[in-house]
Amino acid sequence: MLTPTDIHFLVGLLTLISRPEGVELELGSMVFDAAAEEHRDVDITVRAVGDDGTVSVFEGLEVKDHTRPLDVTHVEQLCAKLRDMPAITDRGIVSASGYTKGAVNKARHSGVTLYSLIEWTAPVEIATVTLIPNFDYVESGYRWVEGPHIHFSPNLELPGSLVQQLRPETPVFDKTGAPLGAPSTYKALADRLAAGAVNVAKTQGHALEIAVGEKKPVVYNIRLSDEPFALIGDERISLAEARLTGVIEYVEQRGLPLCKILVRLDDQQPLLACAVFEMSEGNLGGLAFDGNRQFRFLHIPVADRLLRKIYGRRLI
Repeated sequence: MLTPTDIHFLVGLLTLISRPEGVELELGSMVFDAAAEEHRDVDITVRAVGDDGTVSVFEGLEVKDHTRPLDVTHVEQLCAKLRDMPAITDRGIVSASGYTKGAVNKARHSGVTLYSLIEWTAPVEIATVTLIPNFDYVESGYRWVEGPHIHFSPNLELPGSLVQQLRPETPVFDKTGAPLGAPSTYKALADRLAAGAVNVAKTQGHALEIAVGEKKPVVYNIRLSDEPFALIGDERISLAEARLTGVIEYVEQRGLPLCKILVRLDDQQPLLACAVFEMSEGNLGGLAFDGNRQFRFLHIPVADRLLRKIYGRRLI
């Protein structure tokens, strides 16, 4: 099930693919509203910038994921909002739940282009190619069935009193003293290691060979290139090495993709078809087919999916 944040990112990626190359697309742009005399949020903006820096097209799109079709009141409000932003030259609305007839008439009268993100359940023709949505996918990978147990700095003898002060929320820094990016706590670093242990071990010369359904006890001694450390008082505790132990299983999981089509309502023209896969670690992957008869890969990281609000996010 796609969340409203998923829909925003997905529509942003599909919009980028469906526009000419070289445009700049941003999610959550702040655009000046002349009537309100203040900057307001627009879900998606698309700019075409020339070599001399001039903006020839500034498209603004509002994205809605309601449980019911957008009615005339919803569309009227969105049209008025976009109309009061003089910088925007092309205005549009994308709905994942459709529109009422009155809403379509209101948008047409206001010169606002309507798009729908609809379920792809039947064969669809894009650029003379007929695409059929009935397929599944298989994701293969490793999972821990016991553990993992993580022992940082296994070759160092640290005072017990110091080790006892390590908490899940203890901050972690890299070798330069800067916070360690996304895994900025002791627990987050351990979780990152547990999730990527097999791949990290492979890069360090310890590839795991195991058949589907097989379980195998493993011991991984991993070196971390960013040389993280925890700081307790004035004492630095090195976390640059870690030993992971546990039992791993190699699994294959079948799934059905979420299939969507982006349609322009004025001519009922399908612009793109896409299949979106929710991976086991929470990322969204996907494949889109555009009007240029090209397949494009889509990727929405789990960190983006967890955002409550999107501001100033460039998509490339």
